[in-house]
Amino acid sequence: VTAAVPSASGILNGLYLKISYIPTVKAAPNNFVAFGDSITRFENAAGTVGDINWTPYVPVADSLVFGGGFARDSATSAIVLANAKEMQADVAVCLVGVNDIAGGVSQATTLANVLALKNKVKADKFVLCKIAPYNANTSAALSLNNAYATLAANNGMTLIDPYAAYRQGSGAWTTGASGDGVHPTTTVQAAVASVYRAGIAAALA
Repeated sequence: VTAAVPSASGILNGLYLKISYIPTVKAAPNNFVAFGDSITRFENAAGTVGDINWTPYVPVADSLVFGGGFARDSATSAIVLANAKEMQADVAVCLVGVNDIAGGVSQATTLANVLALKNKVKADKFVLCKIAPYNANTSAALSLNNAYATLAANNGMTLIDPYAAYRQGSGAWTTGASGDGVHPTTTVQAAVASVYRAGIAAALA
């Protein structure tokens, strides 16, 4: 916006000084939604600090906000897909699969459900997470994570591995990272927030 105002010498010499005003526009924060099971479960759009989910630890004031989604205890990929809806979100983050393995769901079905979830939610970007260690069936968990890498590469998804630092070579949790061999501790969830945040940033880049 350009405005003309009298110069310091005023109207005596008929000169005017042009001043250009450039308004400061504050960019709207990016938002993310999440889909998953008990590791992602949240009570409301603000998440629940102190629970076993990761969502409350990821938002950054004025730049990244949490917009809800769907996650509940023992949810399989089919349950998540059935309860998901189209959302106006910059990024959708998906962490499912452990309960599929526990329930004997075929890997092909899990992969198909994740792809269908991406298409149903219609977020601008989609982040697929490798599942956390699962001590009851480490081989199946490692196999699904390898399949997720291929799925992500072939379908425009950003792949992240939030719990890589807490996974032994065998596929099991590192000592002290999980109390039951399935769920990470709250300390771990707070620590991996940076991995989720980096994945969201990479998807938006």
